[in-house]
Amino acid sequence: MRSPTPVTKAELNGLDFPLDRALAGTPPARKQIAINLPADSGIGAREIGFAVLFIFSRMLGQNELSVRLLRGTIDAMHIAADIPAEARLDQAFASCKIVGVTTKAEIGLVILEQAAQDDGGHLELSISDGGLSLAFDPSQLAPRSARDFLEKIGIVLNALSTTPQARCADLELVSPTARDLVPDFSQPIDAQRPEFVLETFLRIAGQYPSAPAVSDGAQSYTYDQLSRLVCHLAKRLTEAGID
Repeated sequence: MRSPTPVTKAELNGLDFPLDRALAGTPPARKQIAINLPADSGIGAREIGFAVLFIFSRMLGQNELSVRLLRGTIDAMHIAADIPAEARLDQAFASCKIVGVTTKAEIGLVILEQAAQDDGGHLELSISDGGLSLAFDPSQLAPRSARDFLEKIGIVLNALSTTPQARCADLELVSPTARDLVPDFSQPIDAQRPEFVLETFLRIAGQYPSAPAVSDGAQSYTYDQLSRLVCHLAKRLTEAGID
């Protein structure tokens, strides 16, 4: 069978994994993170592909997606699915097929099975006995985000096994990694008094008294000079009965 033409990143039209812009300037590299899967769970490429497409569908707001699948020396295949938010998990999974060619939009990730290899520079999700590993470039994707993605796959796989009648829209994708970043609203939140503009100015003036604060080109004031002037004017206004 003839291998389908690979989809380039330029053609993905926003279907690549969202990049972490805070990583700008990080040297390109290759890093790998892995998670374990339940033993004897019968989880295969189709189930994992569905979980991946479910996550991307939620991120992109697009129902019909596909992901490339490489199996050893066999020509490239695709896992394609239609995942409407109102459908049940088992209904959406029933639409998930492994096909040779598909018209559904392809995401920027490759699933590798049976020691397959990809040289396209995509994110690589490898299936091994009892686990999943994600190979990624830490200059584009933070390790925390990579682990969050793997844990989300685990959430979808678990829901598909335990609550297949649940609506797709009702599945929460808050992973343990993501939960660490979310405030616990069951705990009291310390109330902090806001710092007023004048207080902020006087604090900075105390830290950098000799630094220039304002200048019009002809005359300049240091923070110390400006703070003394401000305090003098404030005192005059108070004495005049103006709060």
